[in-house]
Amino acid sequence: MKGLMTGKRHCQDSAAGGLIFPLAIIMLVFVFPGLPTQSAERRALSAPELSALISNGTSGVTSTNVRVTSIGPLVTVLADKDANADDRDLKIEAMFIAKALIQGAPAQTETVKVIFFQQGKEGRFITISKQSVADYGAGRMSADKLLSSLVLNTVTPEKAPNVLPGEQYERRLLAWERIEKLKKQGTGVVRFEEIFRGIEDMIKAGNSEEALQKLTFLETKLSDQEELLKQAKNSQRGLGVPAVRNVQGQTSGRSASFTGSNVAPNQQPTFIPPDADRLEQTFKQQSNELINQVSAKDSSTGQRLRVLKQQIEQNLSSGNRPQAFALIHQFHTAVQSAIGTDPFAPPGGPQGGGMPPGAGNGGPMRPGGGEGPPDQF
Repeated sequence: MKGLMTGKRHCQDSAAGGLIFPLAIIMLVFVFPGLPTQSAERRALSAPELSALISNGTSGVTSTNVRVTSIGPLVTVLADKDANADDRDLKIEAMFIAKALIQGAPAQTETVKVIFFQQGKEGRFITISKQSVADYGAGRMSADKLLSSLVLNTVTPEKAPNVLPGEQYERRLLAWERIEKLKKQGTGVVRFEEIFRGIEDMIKAGNSEEALQKLTFLETKLSDQEELLKQAKNSQRGLGVPAVRNVQGQTSGRSASFTGSNVAPNQQPTFIPPDADRLEQTFKQQSNELINQVSAKDSSTGQRLRVLKQQIEQNLSSGNRPQAFALIHQFHTAVQSAIGTDPFAPPGGPQGGGMPPGAGNGGPMRPGGGEGPPDQF
């Protein structure tokens, strides 16, 4: 498939080019046999997880820096494309991106909006519906009709009066739209608006490098807030949210540490580790850097760690230290599993002990003596 697409782009001006392109499109039928039911139907995927569906090496997508920036029935994707790519190339690329998302997360994706960035050109976007993908896959729509149905729209400043034209306009526009959406959903957005205004001031002053750094920070914070909002809605619908497994009742193995079951009200954590102050200080000093390290290896785990970090900070602020340390334990275990080293080890190397009451039966020996539950502090 990828070879056919490459051949099409190199042979556009040749006699063979006219044949290769229809072949490439027709071959899409074989990757659109239907919309298979996958685990995504049971659990909505996050933006990093959706991005991974596109960038997994098998989707046929050739764009660079592809990232999902908003989720829901309408999934918005940003993608960098070579300046030489023509309209037809962009339409085909958008179809590959939409296919990857709709096949990978059929229950949560109704429409895909792909915004393309090309050096020296205005940003343009294509919107593709789930129905169009299904119709083409079932043979109800021809290749010509499919292509003619895809319209490239130019992103224009008039659509967002609060966003200045200039560097990274499309990304800033999208951030502004996400803030507006959160506001309509009843979320406090004062801090987000302050950050956004600061970014616009930097653009106006010509400080594009600092503005880009701040924009990346804002996008991360917006993703965190959107994830928390999604969890809250799931909880209200009775679908549950990622919850804490009671430290005293943890099962063995690292895989259980990050996806524990819901904790009943009478089973809330009560244990505070003996070196709680050191652990809290380590978390506060290193959590951001650790999240960045993990995100570089696994964006999905990195996103969950960001949500976990917010939950930890909220519990520390409210004085619920047992719950906070149960969450810090999850954070610690997930980070250690991802990067292969123990960032919470005390000076002089890891030590034993520090286990909650009743959790020391049959646990592995820790360096320095004593038994404890797997991956205990």
